[in-house]
Amino acid sequence: MPDDSFLRAEVEPYIDNLYLQSPLLKRHRDSATIHLLRTFEDWSRFGTVPLLKGEEVQFHTRLRWAHEAIPWALRWVWSDCPQAGSASLDLDWDAYGDAVELMQLGFKYDQLCRCFILYSRGFFGVETAKEKKRVRFFFRSDAEQRRDAASLVYSILQDNPPVPQAIVNFLVSSMPVINTVLPHYIDKTGEFSIRCETPHDMLEYFKRWAILQVEDMRFDMPGAWQFAGYNLDQFRSLWMSIFAIALAHINAHAFADNAVGTKGGAIGSLVMQTSEDSLMKAGSLFPIPEEAWRSIFNALVYQPTRKYWDPFWQPIIRTSDGTLLVSPHLIIASSPQRNLITLLNRTADGRNSYNRVSTQKEEEQLSELSKLFDDSQFIARKRVPVPRKDGTTLTDIDLVVYDKADDVLLLVHAKWLMRPDMVQEVLARDEEVQSALHTAASASGRITELGVGWISDAVGIDLKGRSPRLFSVVVNQDFVPSGWVYDEQVPVVNTDFVTGFVGSSQFNGLASLYAACAGFNAYLAKEHPVNLAHDEIQFGDYVFETPTVESVKHS
Repeated sequence: MPDDSFLRAEVEPYIDNLYLQSPLLKRHRDSATIHLLRTFEDWSRFGTVPLLKGEEVQFHTRLRWAHEAIPWALRWVWSDCPQAGSASLDLDWDAYGDAVELMQLGFKYDQLCRCFILYSRGFFGVETAKEKKRVRFFFRSDAEQRRDAASLVYSILQDNPPVPQAIVNFLVSSMPVINTVLPHYIDKTGEFSIRCETPHDMLEYFKRWAILQVEDMRFDMPGAWQFAGYNLDQFRSLWMSIFAIALAHINAHAFADNAVGTKGGAIGSLVMQTSEDSLMKAGSLFPIPEEAWRSIFNALVYQPTRKYWDPFWQPIIRTSDGTLLVSPHLIIASSPQRNLITLLNRTADGRNSYNRVSTQKEEEQLSELSKLFDDSQFIARKRVPVPRKDGTTLTDIDLVVYDKADDVLLLVHAKWLMRPDMVQEVLARDEEVQSALHTAASASGRITELGVGWISDAVGIDLKGRSPRLFSVVVNQDFVPSGWVYDEQVPVVNTDFVTGFVGSSQFNGLASLYAACAGFNAYLAKEHPVNLAHDEIQFGDYVFETPTVESVKHS
């Protein structure tokens, strides 16, 4: 049986404060920061062995270790390290070791933080053994855990899709040139560091590489959308500039040991140490107006305002003397559009700026969905109000689609929900989806009461007294909810799934689309099979068992 007072009064304070024992926190904040970024870089670039073995999910799971550790570790350093004393940015292996330990603690803390929050919300159960200092968290049911696991794996692979053929073709033709030319511009500056002045003709290769890479990213919102001082096209251009120089920097360091005899992949210089002027100069690769450049630059400088703050949102870190630190894998492993949206919504000013395009983004989503259904077979109507008995509006159906061939009516409840990072934000999205499910059920029931006459008026065609089959579905823009969000009658999918299915040979009408949506969770489980398991986390004096999954390779 759980001992709640043991958890709240003893265990939680312990895990919240254990990081304060880290020796890294005794170092100057600048020195501690750059060593955290160095450990992040090493985990990002040397954690690729599973990928080389074809173990894509395992690779992204390892990469996720670094991604989940760095926000906590950097936030602790930022808030608790001294800002007086030696501020050396030089490589110090003792500091590097301290940074590794804090990163490991940050990863474990992230897992435990999620477990405690889910327990407090009632989604996890818990068992405690106070005398053994052991705590075990578990899902309420295997079904919820399996849905949650499939959702998790799916979201990981969404962030890291297969390399498109255009990039493969580019690398096949261009890497021999890069491999031959770039090493000649690398100068050794220390046992573990280099300097590389990438020539203009080489930058053109990395510029083309950046274009192809960013084209494949989830930059699907309209470029004309205007935020505070810049639009999305301008943000995309600046991002490509930084992306190009990050690629050049990473490749130079990959060549360094063989080219000039450094050690450790020249880790001492892998984190870029630059200036505002240098970044602005790099911005000329994809030029934008200076005012827009400065607005975006200021938005991307690390300025944590809450306990959890992700450097993927703000990857430019300013030290006490004004030097800018840029960890190149924070750039190339980012989902920039999603991170920008998250960043905007973390502050009042940013949220106001983002909300000003809220109507546009919802209209954009509905327009894209409605275009999927050809006029020859389907009738699509947007924003169809459903009246209550007293004449007031119960809700608006975002998209009503009628299949003339099969006599099927599909009620699409669209939500512009992007995938979040923090567990509290995941739960907030889950609540929005739960609300949409409740609305969908109420709307379907009311439309059944209103009958075929109302449906005929809604779709603008005389159904001659025939009542079509009625289905409902919730379509999120870019979010698959947690395992505990489920309705057998109203499936929840994302836009990618709907778009992909309608464009496939399996689509032969709305009934087939609804059946596919209803089988979405089964589809995820089949595509990304997992074994349910528990992981053991040693966190200081305590041992925690937490739910986890083991990916099963297809035979």
